[in-house]
Amino acid sequence: MVERQVRPVSGEIMTAERDARSARAAGDDIVDAEYETVAAQEPRPPLREETRASSENVPRPGAEGSVAGMDILRRAAGAPEERPSRRGGVAFWTCGAFMVLAAFWISGGHVLAGPVLASFAAKPERLRIAELSSRVESHGGRKLLVIDGAVVNQGTVADAVPPLLIEVTGDGGRVTRYTLDPAGTGIAPGAEVRFSSRVDVPIGGVAGVSVKMSER
Repeated sequence: MVERQVRPVSGEIMTAERDARSARAAGDDIVDAEYETVAAQEPRPPLREETRASSENVPRPGAEGSVAGMDILRRAAGAPEERPSRRGGVAFWTCGAFMVLAAFWISGGHVLAGPVLASFAAKPERLRIAELSSRVESHGGRKLLVIDGAVVNQGTVADAVPPLLIEVTGDGGRVTRYTLDPAGTGIAPGAEVRFSSRVDVPIGGVAGVSVKMSER
């Protein structure tokens, strides 16, 4: 069996007589309404058109009269600015190449580079001494050393025979030097000029003879 609980409620009971009195009281407050005729206003454009028209007047980036702040934003959002290159200049690479060459030279490169540099430095000699010979002869009770030879022109142009330097080495190691001056004798290309000289024999004998052309 369901138990029902009754709770006290505060309020007011409305009866039919009270409703009639309330209606009369409300009727006493009613007054005649007054009317006024108002002319019709021009229709306003739709809100959508006003919004579109106003949006057309808003300055856009890149257009004429654009906002300066938008240019800054556009540059910031665009491609990053190129930074200056950090590559070394001419002085840097020159210093690096010098250090590499110095390391190569110190580690033994000078031994390898010697013959190469000598080949570049050597110049083809146009004149050379050929058929060099020496002998001892007696003339009037004197012993003389006779030196014979020839100067050959290997070049393609005529040249002058330079002074000849003769060195005679004795058995004791003493060196005696002589100069044979051809007095500006010319020599044609492919030709040769023969020379002969007589000098005293060193005491103790002859150990060696050499002839070379002086530098001009």
